[in-house]
Amino acid sequence: MRAVGLLIGLMLFSLSSCTPSLFKGMEKQGKETTYRKDLFPLFDGCDSTLVLNAVINYKSNSFSGLLVVAPSDADAYRLAFTSYFGMTIFDFEVGEKTFVVHHCMEQLERKTILSIFERDFRALLMLDVPSDFRATKYVKDSLVGYRLKTASGKSSYQTDPSRKQWLAADLSGMITALEIRLSETSSKDFPKIEMNHPKLGLKIEMEKLQED
Repeated sequence: MRAVGLLIGLMLFSLSSCTPSLFKGMEKQGKETTYRKDLFPLFDGCDSTLVLNAVINYKSNSFSGLLVVAPSDADAYRLAFTSYFGMTIFDFEVGEKTFVVHHCMEQLERKTILSIFERDFRALLMLDVPSDFRATKYVKDSLVGYRLKTASGKSSYQTDPSRKQWLAADLSGMITALEIRLSETSSKDFPKIEMNHPKLGLKIEMEKLQED
């Protein structure tokens, strides 16, 4: 029994000490106090409405249209997703501790799906990250990564401070694990965003609407 207990303990230690996949090849620096601004939140300081082309793919279903993101007050955002034909797919208001469903189409109005949207958008807006926190730091060349506990669970963030950019994030979860990736596009002031749930078959892609 003692041998079994020791084996389980070693397995748990191995799992807890392994490097998150987002930080493979990066050097672990230990824990330090870090600030939310050091993650370069994408929507911070946004005092006007953003319009994004968006596609939501869930298994065999696909929805495409315009996602409007607008600050509703100091700590909340309104997100309205409308098809190119004018049908409102959803209209949410997301805050640090609040989630209001103003409208949602019947096919998506399920408690489980809404909770995923709530977690995903709160993570994208970084409303789940405290203003300062203790995090395990990883570095390689110009890349800096942080592993921390947020209101959404264990999260990993990768940044490039030399460009003041957030590059990627992974949120843990047995089924609801989320990968966020930000990549450069023709829009110099806003990246393309991909939010992927590998275990659920759910992917959301967003890109800023180009102005003529």
